[in-house]
Amino acid sequence: MGIIETNDLTKYYGKSRGIIDLNMSVGEGEFFGFIGPNGAGKSTTIRTLLGLIRPSSGEARIFGRDIATDRTNILADIGYMPSEATFYSGMKVREIIALSAKMRRKDCSAEADRLCERLALDKNKRADELSLGNRKKVSIVCALQHEQYPRKANTAAPLKARPCPLSARQAAVYRAFPKAEPQAQDAAAR
Repeated sequence: MGIIETNDLTKYYGKSRGIIDLNMSVGEGEFFGFIGPNGAGKSTTIRTLLGLIRPSSGEARIFGRDIATDRTNILADIGYMPSEATFYSGMKVREIIALSAKMRRKDCSAEADRLCERLALDKNKRADELSLGNRKKVSIVCALQHEQYPRKANTAAPLKARPCPLSARQAAVYRAFPKAEPQAQDAAAR
């Protein structure tokens, strides 16, 4: 059984297709990327898996937990990085990161500091002053800071969701993490 399993997962927006009968399995330790044109269902799939939108039919499990009935526990183990990062104007990077940790009700400061150092991210800059690359770095820290590495051997690896293919720059950032060589795979080809 995979860390992510879907069985005929379908999402319609009225009469418009989001995703239809998606069957996939992502194993522990795999990096899985969604590649496709606009409107192919990449973001819809991730938002459905996260419980941000409800599927029209089908089912999905993350860590063996049903996305419809165990959303809160699933979200506690997931880091999500949207493709477009927007932050409150005027906030400093350290305030954004602290707000993200506060929403999880966890002290993530040690891991956040480690990630910021590794990504060479200036925590004193304001969100309005950040380049696109640095905004993505802030998103990476917010998505990863709640989980300490390495996890205990008897637990599943944390899941990190990302709705778009990696650019060369983003792939370089991910290479900063041990054993994290990104590989994009087409969901339809699986």
